[in-house]
Amino acid sequence: MLLSEALSKFMFDRFTRGLSSKTMDAYEVFLKVFIRFVGDLDIEELTMDSIMLYIASLYNRQLSRATVYTYTRHLKVFLKWIGEDKIIRVHYDVQKIPFPKVNKKAVHLYNSEEIRMIFSLVVAESDWLIARNKACIALMLDSGLRQSEACGVKTAQYDRINHQLTICGKGEKWRIVPVGKLSTHYIEQYIQTCLFNIGEYLFLDRRGNPMSCNALKLLVHRIAVQLPFEFSCHKLRHNFATNYCIDMYEQKGHMDAYSLQILLGHSDMQTTMRYIHHAMSIVAAKAHVSHLDLLNSKNEFFKVKKKACDSFEPQAWYTFRGSNPGHPD
Repeated sequence: MLLSEALSKFMFDRFTRGLSSKTMDAYEVFLKVFIRFVGDLDIEELTMDSIMLYIASLYNRQLSRATVYTYTRHLKVFLKWIGEDKIIRVHYDVQKIPFPKVNKKAVHLYNSEEIRMIFSLVVAESDWLIARNKACIALMLDSGLRQSEACGVKTAQYDRINHQLTICGKGEKWRIVPVGKLSTHYIEQYIQTCLFNIGEYLFLDRRGNPMSCNALKLLVHRIAVQLPFEFSCHKLRHNFATNYCIDMYEQKGHMDAYSLQILLGHSDMQTTMRYIHHAMSIVAAKAHVSHLDLLNSKNEFFKVKKKACDSFEPQAWYTFRGSNPGHPD
């Protein structure tokens, strides 16, 4: 069987599993790049050497490690699927195909001033569009919605009484998320001032059609270029997840990973645990008490002269219980 034939069967298999069109398109794009590189070989001619050469070529294209990871992940799913067919003989080991190490940046938590700055930059030609745009940003920041989920909210999914949204996320998985007071304010303001009759979809564009993902992406980009810090739809979702953990810890003394997983719509707990870990590092940093400062306050360890910190003399700083061993190495 040729790789192109295997790809057609693989795509049909993914389709029958109910994958979204966006996911299907991603598989097709990434895997066609692989087939173009190695050639439309018979599966039995595919070797580890040719696979590793392909992965090396991704690095030569100066792609980011995160992008190389995405290419590799899609390829491994495809090759593993081929290997599950016991009739076809394969000469590679999927387990030996390495993932690149991806540097995970710490989430930048927006402070109150930065959040005010974000909302102040939301502008449009009409008040109802301003309210719509602020509602979308508020839902991503305060309810953890993805970009596609925020612009694709249906009117029937908005529960005005209980302040909730029923969301259909990735993989057609449904979940209920809370809607905060600020989000509710902007949604209601938008509904009351919208120039069109709101039908199936809650958020409409300036022509009365359902708001597209590109429209929301463009809105966020226009705001991002004016800000002195990183800003994107996904960073709003990151902020929701991290703040949810920190707020829960400060109110209840613990973090609930399972509740966060449900609210975010994650299928893998490992993805959720990244937010738990980052939130715990922030909580630990806030709660940290300097051991040296405690000792110094008791006058048990250092005898520091009463000078400003920037004028400390190294020798005086290192005076240890009356002795003077000199400056540390």
